[in-house]
Amino acid sequence: MKQELRKQVPLSCKLISIYFYVLSVFVLIEGIREAKYYFYSNLKLVAFLSLIIMLVILCFFIGRGLLKLQNWSRIAGIIMLAFTITFGIPLTLEAIRQGDFFDFFILTINIVVLYYLMFNSKLRSAFTLTESKIFLIVISIAVSLFVISSAIYSIFNISGMSCNKITDQFKRDQCYLKISLQAQNPTVCDKIEDKLTQGGCHLNFVLRNLDSSACSKLQDESHKYICYSQIARDLKDSNLCSEIEKEYFRDLCYLDVAVAKEDVSICKKVSDNDTEERCAIEVAGESGEPSICEHLEEGINRDNCYAGVARRRHDGSFCKVISDQERKNVCYKSLN
Repeated sequence: MKQELRKQVPLSCKLISIYFYVLSVFVLIEGIREAKYYFYSNLKLVAFLSLIIMLVILCFFIGRGLLKLQNWSRIAGIIMLAFTITFGIPLTLEAIRQGDFFDFFILTINIVVLYYLMFNSKLRSAFTLTESKIFLIVISIAVSLFVISSAIYSIFNISGMSCNKITDQFKRDQCYLKISLQAQNPTVCDKIEDKLTQGGCHLNFVLRNLDSSACSKLQDESHKYICYSQIARDLKDSNLCSEIEKEYFRDLCYLDVAVAKEDVSICKKVSDNDTEERCAIEVAGESGEPSICEHLEEGINRDNCYAGVARRRHDGSFCKVISDQERKNVCYKSLN
């Protein structure tokens, strides 16, 4: 009996069955390849792998069911292909615009397969099922595939897969950058080719987590400075500034922490004399402490220091001690 049933399976049905078997393998390979971008979150990794396994099993059993002439598999194949084509059209158009015709080839195959499953009379006549059962199967499969497709669409964007079709490197990198920030997925940053943009992407997550140990992994020196400096300022920890190799950036880091902490003693760690005095002036302006100005040499720096204190305290008496008349007038005007 089984041998007779196999002989009655139309050739088109066999070919479509093979196509779904191949599709299950393709989904599995792509799922394994993309799984690395979910290692940052165990919950999302489990969700992604669960979805991939579900799709692999579904494609496999649709292919198996078609060979056995089970009508549910034909209906499931129709609905699955309908969802795939619907979601694939906008992405295919974008790929064609970028000069990539591979997706168009796949879309064409899906449309041909869908046509045969729906309208080929020889293939349709090979399947038999009552209308009421067909209706129940259609509803249940449609709902299931809608849920799966929604999850795919979400994961598609979270992992940055939608950016793969963009051929222009700058636009593709910007797409990955946008996706990484929207999905809060730092692993998407690794897909960015431009090292400066990639470093800026990673920097965003390092600063968000205040993880100073990750600053050393950044390649660009300016990114390292921003990383150490901002974390040092937020944590008010000047020791982090010592990790910065370049003296100029290191001095600016000490300045930022000193101002944030309102601690002029940190300015003593600054190597450059001009930057050290600037540090003292900014700390005085932030804290409103006039005694800091007394230790500066008489001249423009001391005048600017007292002007900052006057503005911080809204007290014109500190404008009086400014030596230069023009700067003194500016100080008074700033309080009005």
